[in-house]
Amino acid sequence: MTNFAKRKRGAFFAVLLIAVFAMALLPAFGEETSAAGLTYKDYTYELDGTNAVITSIKESVFGEVEIPSRFGVIAVSAIGKEAFKNCENITSVTIPESINSVEEGAFSGCIALKKVTFLSKNVQFGSGVFENCKSLVEITMPKSTDAISNRMFFGCGSLQKIILPDSIKSVGESAFESSALEEIAVPESVLRIEKSAFSDTRLKKVTLSNGIERIEAGAFYGSELTDVTIPESVNFIGENAFAKCKLTGVIMTAMPETVEKSAFEKGDDERKQLVFFGFSETDVRKYAEENSFAFANISCRHDSGEFEVAE
Repeated sequence: MTNFAKRKRGAFFAVLLIAVFAMALLPAFGEETSAAGLTYKDYTYELDGTNAVITSIKESVFGEVEIPSRFGVIAVSAIGKEAFKNCENITSVTIPESINSVEEGAFSGCIALKKVTFLSKNVQFGSGVFENCKSLVEITMPKSTDAISNRMFFGCGSLQKIILPDSIKSVGESAFESSALEEIAVPESVLRIEKSAFSDTRLKKVTLSNGIERIEAGAFYGSELTDVTIPESVNFIGENAFAKCKLTGVIMTAMPETVEKSAFEKGDDERKQLVFFGFSETDVRKYAEENSFAFANISCRHDSGEFEVAE
């Protein structure tokens, strides 16, 4: 047999071996192929390169769900747009470490969903991921996620508390709007709180860390905040950012460069009930007086970093 014939025969067997190997992998890619896409057990998915993106789950699934990290030999890397939308019988979800993306509306309308646990460290979120999950009370967030997306927890009427990871840089537009959130600590990593992020919530306590630069329009509109400390790092407060709140006290040791119209809007009979606490030599006093709010001078207790009304 000539060398050419040997090479040709070797190439033939190589192609045959690859074909056999590919045939062996078919069950791993999905138990069957349907009009909806590939399926694996309760899941329908599509391929993104060599990884699986979940596109839906069987309506019959109920109770506690642990999403697998692999479909056979295929790694599951993402939960697709509206993949679990309106799955009304799921009560908890554990999301594996392999997931790095949860797309728009993935769990929106899951009205029985109470608990979500992320084992992943870094996940990118689309908008409205948990929108109108009315029973959600507990969520463990990925430790390295850099943003709370727009409308992520909009309408979550049972979510009273959440711990934001130190990696978060922004809280998206309407992220917690119309939720049951009562308190939150915004970490130093956050630079921006977007429009209506905490509007119409039950928020009574917020800790804004030094580092935040912008508080956008309506960010805390209609919440139940009674007092707030504005960090010196803030250089912009948008229109109606704290309007219609129950504010009685604002500590502001430095005046932001821009405070838009009606940022602290109150009715005429309520204006004197809101006291701005600041240093007399700053523009805080001027702002309070020009807008018919009360003002009280404060001094700093350097040993504790706390503020007290000056004698």
